[in-house]
Amino acid sequence: MTTRFPKLVAFDLDYTLWDLWIDTHVDGPLHRDKNKVNEVLDRHNEIIAFYKHVPQILHRLRAAGVTIAAASRTSAPNLARQALNLLLVPPSASHSDEGPTKAIEFFDQLEIYPGSKITHFRKLHEKTGIPYSEMLFFDDEHRNKEVEQLGVTMCLVRNGMDNQAFEKGLAEWRKRHPVETVEDTTLACIYTGGTAACVCAGRLAAADPSLKILILEAGPHTKDLPVHVQPARYFRNLTSPQAQALSFQVGRESAALNGRKPIIPVGNCVGGGSAVNFQMYTRASASDYDDWEKFGNPGWGSKELIPLANKTETYQVNSDSSKHGHSGPIKISGGGGYPTNVSAEYLAVAAAYDKNREFLDDVADFGECNGYGRWHKYIDQKTGKRSDAAHHYIYNQLEHNNQLIVRDRCRVARVIFDGLRAVGVEFIEDSSSNAASGDATSTQTKSTQSHAATTDTVSLRALASKMIVLSAGAFGSSDTSMGIFRSRSQKPKDGRK
Repeated sequence: MTTRFPKLVAFDLDYTLWDLWIDTHVDGPLHRDKNKVNEVLDRHNEIIAFYKHVPQILHRLRAAGVTIAAASRTSAPNLARQALNLLLVPPSASHSDEGPTKAIEFFDQLEIYPGSKITHFRKLHEKTGIPYSEMLFFDDEHRNKEVEQLGVTMCLVRNGMDNQAFEKGLAEWRKRHPVETVEDTTLACIYTGGTAACVCAGRLAAADPSLKILILEAGPHTKDLPVHVQPARYFRNLTSPQAQALSFQVGRESAALNGRKPIIPVGNCVGGGSAVNFQMYTRASASDYDDWEKFGNPGWGSKELIPLANKTETYQVNSDSSKHGHSGPIKISGGGGYPTNVSAEYLAVAAAYDKNREFLDDVADFGECNGYGRWHKYIDQKTGKRSDAAHHYIYNQLEHNNQLIVRDRCRVARVIFDGLRAVGVEFIEDSSSNAASGDATSTQTKSTQSHAATTDTVSLRALASKMIVLSAGAFGSSDTSMGIFRSRSQKPKDGRK
């Protein structure tokens, strides 16, 4: 069972998030004592602070991808905004090594001005397009129940916002809006969200922005998260107990491993392995590709594949190299802006240790081998960031292409067939993971984990008019394919041929 959240959760401010009326009890200007967490002072040193559980609730909502809004009728809107801007929210319990975040950064929408809460929610609906039935509102004043005439679910908060009030509100919203199967029949193409899928979907979206393309990813988003974009954090995906950007495939016991089982880490996030690997730039020899073609795969030789490989990259190591691409989205470099002589020392030792091997300027030129050289990386030399498929094919298009849709934490259950033609997928929306990634801005804490078993499952169906592309990695694609033969007798509700 999985946790289902509304698409938007809104909070009143006074006596809902903090224990005062900001237009009555507070005199500006406000200030913060250095980097003190969850405390702001006014000119008389009156303390403004969130209730104890509010930071945890904000982390939980942001991790689940919920739009967070403030809806307040205070007559001191500027003071309220200043308080939100100064208040620092501590990191989630699982990421205590990270710094605090400004409270205002958690809020996607701010409707803070005098007037009816109905006006606030009409504005929220107008700005976000989210239906009122997908909105949950927490407020301490009973008179604001009037928003329910719009279809909003309101939960009365009597003693400040805490986990109990939050769960009560969620339970009431779920009771009013039971899970339904939803269909989207406007899609042209559906992809899964690994490395190859991001490349293919991104190229198609760039070539024809009018196509509505859906990318379904079983794992979390990776956009701008430190564990994915900062190269040195790559190992956190393997070692952090809270990391969710990897899954682990366990093989059978092998005598070659002294009876142990091989464990293979696999990318489980938007961008797949390119978002979590060790960023080492590796290409096969041209002869390997030629062997593919030789053994019955025409069009898979080095002559056809090398130009495609070069098309993806910008080789920043040597702009004159004819063996590499120089205008692609993926950047290849020596790896970072802090030059050291460690690699030179290593190569000098290697040359002295094994004089029969020569130094190679390029260990990935599709031909040279059995030598020593610098191992380049999927890192942008100019920005110092990881160069992955998600950020360079998908995320860079989302702001200007609303036809390209990415849904994370959606696990494909089966492929829907009409006869021998794949026409859609059925998938499960899984928001119980409640974390964007191992080093994300927010993750699920122990107290929120206990609620996953008490909530429901969202089953959705998406139909595509042109194609279904199954690109879920070596393990995921074959696993999903196992359900294909069982699903061929299932027809879409519109009865298309």
